[in-house]
Amino acid sequence: MATLNRQDDWARTAIRLPKDVHQQVHEVAQREDRSFNGLLVALIRDGLRLRPQHPLGARQ
Repeated sequence: MATLNRQDDWARTAIRLPKDVHQQVHEVAQREDRSFNGLLVALIRDGLRLRPQHPLGARQ
């Protein structure tokens, strides 16, 4: 379920995506009846949640 957020809660950014990744995100967003941005936010949050918790700069 989508939640309403104030614009002040968001930071605007621009990213460049490979065309094939952009197309995949667009297709999945349409299939799941989500916005492109909403899907990207969910994917990034999931990826960050699954990432090992190493201190900054201590990648192996």
